[in-house]
Amino acid sequence: MNEFFFEPALRRYWEGLCRPGQWHDHRRRVYDTELVYLSRGAVMLELDGRVLRLERGMFALIPPGVWHESWVEPGGEGMRHCVHLDWNRAIVQRFAPIQAYTHQPFDKSLVHEVPAPIRALLPLIVSAADGAAVAPVMEEAVAALRKNARVGVYLLWPVLRHLLAVAEGAPRDAKALGKTARAVERLKDFIDAKYAEPVGYREFTRETGLSRAYLCHAFRTTLGETPTSYLNAVRLRHAERLLRTSALNVKEVAQAVGIPDANYFTRLFRREIGIAPSKV
Repeated sequence: MNEFFFEPALRRYWEGLCRPGQWHDHRRRVYDTELVYLSRGAVMLELDGRVLRLERGMFALIPPGVWHESWVEPGGEGMRHCVHLDWNRAIVQRFAPIQAYTHQPFDKSLVHEVPAPIRALLPLIVSAADGAAVAPVMEEAVAALRKNARVGVYLLWPVLRHLLAVAEGAPRDAKALGKTARAVERLKDFIDAKYAEPVGYREFTRETGLSRAYLCHAFRTTLGETPTSYLNAVRLRHAERLLRTSALNVKEVAQAVGIPDANYFTRLFRREIGIAPSKV
């Protein structure tokens, strides 16, 4: 899996404490990939006819079209966290159906295809022992997803890579990957706050502790663009707002968003926004 690049996107996150007699998630098939994590107790999972017991710290990756059903045993309970995801952000279908139960038709044309190298490893059950290295990262992801914080999605990436590596028999350093995702999110927050100041790679590397080359790669892999491209996008977004809502002229707006060269600002604005700033 080290040689296979993927950029999963979140479709839906939900969680719940499952108590006996109160909860039984009936037989169904999902249209995307479902990641299940148990942070407490235990849950029974029937997966294509096999009955498995998921306990605290265990993970399951369920691919599209696989029948599964889950419940809690008498006297028990389980805290379950479920993430529906696409493996490629370019094909995410946020408003397509998530699942179909036995009484509902399952439209195969709506399935979110899983890349072949990953599909060959699914469905996947990872023990608490094999998932221990990545469990703290998953806990951070869960805490962020509860708040709809974007970093929660980024933290899922090292989790998924670790789980797939376990399936291949080659566990990776999930702790290091999680650290990189957090560094990218920290830089994003830094740019969001400091965009109007004369910041660049000197400040970016100091803020994250990463080299320029590695930082560019990590930021592009996570957000799809370089730190400077993101900085320009933030500046132009604020510039457009100021042009629409304030009495500042183009030169003053350029200075207010951290671009002192008004001519460069005008060229950049026209290129990225599609019109001259004086026309806003």
